[in-house]
Amino acid sequence: MACILVLGTGRSGTSLLVHALERLGVHVDAETVPPSDTNPLGTGEAKEVRDQLRQLHTDLGGFPLFRPPGWQDSPRSRKAVQWMAAYLKSQQAAAKNRDFAIKFPLSSLFIPLWIEAAGEAGVSIKCVWAIRRAPHIINSMISAYEKNQERYQRIWAQRTYYILRDAPAETPLIHFEDWASNPNRQVARISELLHNSCQFTPELRGVYISSLDHSKTESPIDLPESILLIDDFIQAGKQNILEIKTYDETEFYRKMTKLADILLSLSDSSEVASQENTETRIELLKRLAHEKGGEEELITEIGILSERFRSTESENARLYNLLNNQKTESKESIQPHTDAINSNTERESTQAETIEALREEIDKNITYTAELKKREKDAIENYLKLTVDFDRMEEEIESRSRYRLSRSEAKVVQLQNTLKKVRRQLADAKEKLEKEKSNNFRRKLSEAKTKLTAEKKELAKQLASTERALIRAQHQHKMFLNSTSWRITSPMRKFSMFLRGFR
Repeated sequence: MACILVLGTGRSGTSLLVHALERLGVHVDAETVPPSDTNPLGTGEAKEVRDQLRQLHTDLGGFPLFRPPGWQDSPRSRKAVQWMAAYLKSQQAAAKNRDFAIKFPLSSLFIPLWIEAAGEAGVSIKCVWAIRRAPHIINSMISAYEKNQERYQRIWAQRTYYILRDAPAETPLIHFEDWASNPNRQVARISELLHNSCQFTPELRGVYISSLDHSKTESPIDLPESILLIDDFIQAGKQNILEIKTYDETEFYRKMTKLADILLSLSDSSEVASQENTETRIELLKRLAHEKGGEEELITEIGILSERFRSTESENARLYNLLNNQKTESKESIQPHTDAINSNTERESTQAETIEALREEIDKNITYTAELKKREKDAIENYLKLTVDFDRMEEEIESRSRYRLSRSEAKVVQLQNTLKKVRRQLADAKEKLEKEKSNNFRRKLSEAKTKLTAEKKELAKQLASTERALIRAQHQHKMFLNSTSWRITSPMRKFSMFLRGFR
């Protein structure tokens, strides 16, 4: 019995997957969001999960790009983990020894919390990713909600980024397109997830409503080439997240940094970097440092990191200026009159809170900038060390190759000389053989004739001896049949044969 956490960007087939799981016996919370025009069977989302995750997202600042630093250890996240653990226990009890499913697209941003809560609740958790082509997801969002393509591109990029970053490697991919083209394959994938044998029954056939799938008739939309390339990399023949990550590790981290860059390009926020984004970029740097021919890209990525550090320092300077302006404004606003003093006291209190918040933000940025600088320094030192090691290794390989080549060339010359000698010996042997054939042929023929004659005589003697022995044996047999004892015992033999017939 396990919790199946359905992940997805939204409009990617998550509701469809939940309904399929439910019809195969998986428990789903009874209090779900009611059906609508875009989801006539319902979304399969528990109202409690929806409300809690939306509030958590809001309390963490409704981050449009990356999760805030220290988000997982914040009091609000700690409270959310407690609620998640309690909710998982309640659903486990309601499931009555069955698997149970939880689905809400915002879960894709909080996978670490769900995994932690499952550990605290003692519940096994399995993630499954309902995946669909990016153009169809974004087009479906535009049709179902509002015409804001950039917003939905950002949502797709953000949720895809965190699913790839946080979901377990064994997380299977359930491709939306297979519901129409290969339903048996879908059921096989779900069977693997549930560890039982499922079949594509008429009930399952009713889960996929072809009239709601407008992917073949919808108007095409223009998406950035970077989104299409990432979409192709993720979906092309992949069956789980492990295959995406290990197919080409360097390319995986290259695509992850590209997803982060897409997020930054689609937002008006002043945010220029995050710890998670920086960690992803450093992972890419590590792999580029080991790749031959990746020097140019490595230098470019280090330049991007440096630019992010400078931008963070500029943001710190802006916050310091804002802090100083707040202090100046606080001093100049003091008036000698009592009413003004009371008013200013309230404003100073608000400003003090603002200043304290700014001071905390500045401290965080200073710490983060120092950490980024240290990581940049470590990355550069690591790159230089790897470059030296690579050059040394290249020299060693070249030296060994030259030594082996010279030995191989000497061996080739030796083998060529041996081959010439063997060919001469072979020619001499052939000539000698021809001579021996002509001289020995008659002698051998005469010896063979003499030997055959002797063998013929011996065989004639053996034949005569055998014929004599045969004649004696025939004579003895005849005498035995004519003997008195044989004739006397004849009735007994017949009686014995008669008795055998009754057995």
